[in-house]
Amino acid sequence: MRSHAETFHFAYRHLGAPGFITRPFGLTHIAPWGELLSTRVEVLKAGGFVTDGSVRDARMIRAMGFPVVCSGTTPVDTKYRGKLALSDVPGRIVGEALSKMRAEKTVRNELAAGETLRDIFTHHRIP
Repeated sequence: MRSHAETFHFAYRHLGAPGFITRPFGLTHIAPWGELLSTRVEVLKAGGFVTDGSVRDARMIRAMGFPVVCSGTTPVDTKYRGKLALSDVPGRIVGEALSKMRAEKTVRNELAAGETLRDIFTHHRIP
């Protein structure tokens, strides 16, 4: 098993393009990185993302084909909000969760069009 430093050096050498590296000091119970940030740095032509922490939205990031090296995955963001994932259990997504999903779709589309996170958050009054 590689140490965190070895993982960073390995990933840096193999990204094949400039990448984005963050070190949240091994915090794995929250994930500051997800699909939206991956979309933004992909638009900026980053070759990948490396962290010693966790990421969220792993399935969507894989579908994008965006390279990520991380210590784990969790649905919990930095504000301790998690996403409910249903597989074979009937359920409904309501209220704040539905609003968050709709807002993320809007943000994703605007990021893909080249807008910055700061401009998008300001325009939509996202704290």
